[in-house]
Amino acid sequence: MRSALKKHHLKYASIADILVLTESLGLLIKTRLWLQILIGMIAGIALGVLISARGMALVDRHVAELIAGWLALPGYIFLALIQMIMVALIFSSIILGVASCGTGEQLRRLGIRIMPYFLCTTTVAVMLGIVLAELVKPGAYISQLMVDNTSLEPLSQAANAKEFVTQSDASAARHLNFPKTLANLIPSNPLRAALDGSMLQIVVFSIFFGIALLMIQSARAKPLLDRHLREWRRYMTFIFGPCRLPRMP
Repeated sequence: MRSALKKHHLKYASIADILVLTESLGLLIKTRLWLQILIGMIAGIALGVLISARGMALVDRHVAELIAGWLALPGYIFLALIQMIMVALIFSSIILGVASCGTGEQLRRLGIRIMPYFLCTTTVAVMLGIVLAELVKPGAYISQLMVDNTSLEPLSQAANAKEFVTQSDASAARHLNFPKTLANLIPSNPLRAALDGSMLQIVVFSIFFGIALLMIQSARAKPLLDRHLREWRRYMTFIFGPCRLPRMP
């Protein structure tokens, strides 16, 4: 039984895959990506203090806005690349991960082991978020005038933003339905979920799709896994190659 499972795993997780992932991880460690991020943060703060009107104001306000716009361009491109490939990359990666579990029984055992960890970490994250929100109270120190004047805040369309938020929270609390929330995790239209960027629904659909491939014969599922999904993931990582995502063989 173990030898059969091992052979099945080798079909989808070859030695080349492991070597490529190990090499990519070693590259991230050698290049000290964390240090580059830290240097970028410090440089951004320093530059903001130098050219900002609220800082040293070394240049004119319009010149500062022009410089800031061009400096922000790589960040906008980076985020756009992430959003462009996220749905396809998550879809293919989850399906390949589920389909490579071997058998339905092995997938069930893996799910039983992972579920308590997932529930515990999610609970801790939610509790930590609630505690920090109560302690820090984000947004409490922002003046109402700033909220009304910003063009990025949808609540500026309301006459009284604070009252609008209060009413919205009360309405959401009245309509909170936990069973319906769980039911909404299953996408009624996967294409609509992909269009709206509903990542949780995409993850659920991908899991069901991977389980379906796991249940059918391996010979029938292999062409879809190897010729389409694996190649699809390779293309997505190639598009995002400048950001050092692991390249799949």
